Amino acid sequence: MKITNTDYNTLFDFIQFPIEVRIPRARGRATVAGYFDNLDDLKSSIKSWDGKANIYMTINPVPSDLMARSNNKLKTLSALTGDNDIPRLKKLLIDVDPPRPAGISATDEEKTAAVDKARAIRDFILATYGVDSWLADSGNGAHVIIEIDQLNTPENVANLRAVLNYLGALFDDQQAAVDKTTFNPSRITKLYGTKAVKGDNIMDRPHRQSGLIECPASLDPQDLKGLINDALTCAQEEKKKRQPQAPAGKGIDAGEWLAKYGIEVAQVKLATYGKIYVLEACPMDQTHEQNQASSLIQLPNGALKFSCFHDRCRDYTWRDLREKYEPGCYDSDFDNLPPNYDQFGGRKKSGELPRELGEIKKKPWPDPMDDAAFYGLAGEVVETLEPYSEADNHALLVTFLTMIGSLIHRKYFAPVAADQHFCNLFSVIVGNSAKGRKGMSANLILQLLESVDERWAKTRVTGGLSSGEGLIFAVRDPVFTRVPIKEKGRVKDYEEVLTDSGVSDKRLMVLETEFAQALRVMARQGNTLSPVVRQAWDKGNLNTLIKNDRNRATDAHISIIGHITIHELMELLQNAEAYNGFANRFLWILSTRSKLLPDGAIVPDSVQNQLVYKINKVVSFAGLHDVLNDFEDFESDSCASQGKVPFVTEPVERDPAARKYWRALYEELAADVLGLYGAVTARAEAQVLRLSLIYAILDCSTVIKTAHIKAARAVWDYADRSAQYIFAGQTANSDAQEILIALEAAGGQLSQTEISNCVFQRNTPSAVIKNAIAELLETDRIEKVEEQTGGRPRILWKLRPTNADK
Repeated sequence: MKITNTDYNTLFDFIQFPIEVRIPRARGRATVAGYFDNLDDLKSSIKSWDGKANIYMTINPVPSDLMARSNNKLKTLSALTGDNDIPRLKKLLIDVDPPRPAGISATDEEKTAAVDKARAIRDFILATYGVDSWLADSGNGAHVIIEIDQLNTPENVANLRAVLNYLGALFDDQQAAVDKTTFNPSRITKLYGTKAVKGDNIMDRPHRQSGLIECPASLDPQDLKGLINDALTCAQEEKKKRQPQAPAGKGIDAGEWLAKYGIEVAQVKLATYGKIYVLEACPMDQTHEQNQASSLIQLPNGALKFSCFHDRCRDYTWRDLREKYEPGCYDSDFDNLPPNYDQFGGRKKSGELPRELGEIKKKPWPDPMDDAAFYGLAGEVVETLEPYSEADNHALLVTFLTMIGSLIHRKYFAPVAADQHFCNLFSVIVGNSAKGRKGMSANLILQLLESVDERWAKTRVTGGLSSGEGLIFAVRDPVFTRVPIKEKGRVKDYEEVLTDSGVSDKRLMVLETEFAQALRVMARQGNTLSPVVRQAWDKGNLNTLIKNDRNRATDAHISIIGHITIHELMELLQNAEAYNGFANRFLWILSTRSKLLPDGAIVPDSVQNQLVYKINKVVSFAGLHDVLNDFEDFESDSCASQGKVPFVTEPVERDPAARKYWRALYEELAADVLGLYGAVTARAEAQVLRLSLIYAILDCSTVIKTAHIKAARAVWDYADRSAQYIFAGQTANSDAQEILIALEAAGGQLSQTEISNCVFQRNTPSAVIKNAIAELLETDRIEKVEEQTGGRPRILWKLRPTNADK
């Protein structure tokens, strides 16, 4: 929407008071500043300064306490707003400036280039991510400002920084560039409506008035999830010394590529940010009812970006699209090499280990699940849907068990002493490469369950695991604020006032198709995602100790499905997360592509409807229809003030035969296993218990029977074999892992001297190396051999085979 009036009144909708107004170097070297929550006072205070000095404001609102520094007036201040003073991030500033010497205004030509570039960025984020924004004239360049609402946390700030770097990588050129430093919470920007007065006011480089040019259609906070995901992916690729969009189509003409594979183009549009090919139908899923909702965009730098507005396809990228039509186009002949080795079998570090010492040994793929896993309705769902998906049966089955466990909520639980185990599972589908078709399993199951519970599919299925605070917010309890009751200006008493009605439906199905990104953000200092995820698996009572976060959640029913490749998992799973209980709350399921369906496949309505009928019977048995009615009552009347929906749970016990079978199985499941593999499978008993509960409910049974436990055990056995394949022989001690990798490359044997000189390049203390060797000895991964030399024996370390190698 265009803004025709650029005076101070325009600021009424833009500014979120209170703010700091700052005039640097206004009086000699002193800074004049003040804190304002009144627009009239602001206008009168800056009147004498406008046109004589550059006037700035904080882009984010400040706490009202800071008003005491200089209340609605300007004066010389030394204490100014810092990053830690800002409680919430309310705006993201994208500052586009033309390159020029410091301290001077821009020429008309330079400014026009910056404004055009800002428009291109604004159009791009709106068309690609649905993110609307303000467009502002800074006087010498242009600003794109996005309304957001996030806690001021290190991870959120880092995400905004990544967005700026990402947009800069896409749009920077010699005429204009994105300022990569405007991410900090206390960032100041031009007070729009005032003059930019850099340097002298000359004809070629005049002083100009700033102002707001266009406003967004809505002032509501924008969802940056898609933009942040792409930005973080770009940042990771930068670390690998690739182009920001590589391999994202550079060197490929979009029109020619679409024509080559017969993908019908409805129309071609020219936009400020590139060429848009609007596709007649979504090439990733042609079952969408709405056509022309997907597009392929060729950016000015040649990079390609695929987007689709359908929920099931919103996470697909150009890489996914290309791989569907050109299977294997991104594959490497050396996919199975560990991250620390190059394609010759040699270390990427500058060590002295010779490359000809041998290739890394490849382990055999685990045996498939036993038929017992495909018991009952779960097996029928997999058998019915399998012909229509390239995903394998393991991914389909575990995805269905996890999603149905989320959908049916918490009426039934399996008791263990004082603990209650519900149907929520955490599972990660692990592909050997990017072509494992992990995502196809989720799309197919989600489409099926949407016909059962549309509300759950559209409002309780989400992605974007980035922080514990965000996870809590999605299932938060009502928030009450203690406010004073005043009488004649004095506080007489206090009362609790409902300020946020919270979320009534505590089900949350987190579908994280880029689970690698979740592992990346967990590695950041101060990130709370790992402990909150552990709380979600345990009891569903969630909270953090962050000072400004008042959100809590009780009885949350959170399930998680992640997708990742083996290499990403081994590279990103941190030592602490392997051993602190995060990893063992997940089922790790290896998956491969089961078949090729170049034209895709659509599940006939008649086939799907038969499954929907049977799943609806399970939903009725689980009492979900009554719960949904409670949700609607909660949202429509005042019972929200009571804190949560009334909910009755019932225990599901084992019958006598199942109890006997469970007791015999329990000892096997509870056996200790050392090393990283043992750490990530340490919750075997609880995982089998939850799986058996889901199989019982799918049977509409109020008792767990032997068949249910056998089915659960078969699923767990495959998860255990998957974990063994991925983690066996690995260690969470990075130094010990370095030694293992080097031993594999060297044919299984290295001397003490070679480990010190070649593996660690003589820059690691001997005590650290000794600790790493001691851990490998304790876990039976290596053995010590003394070779007689006629003098002092030569110490050799030999690699011992693991069960996975035998």
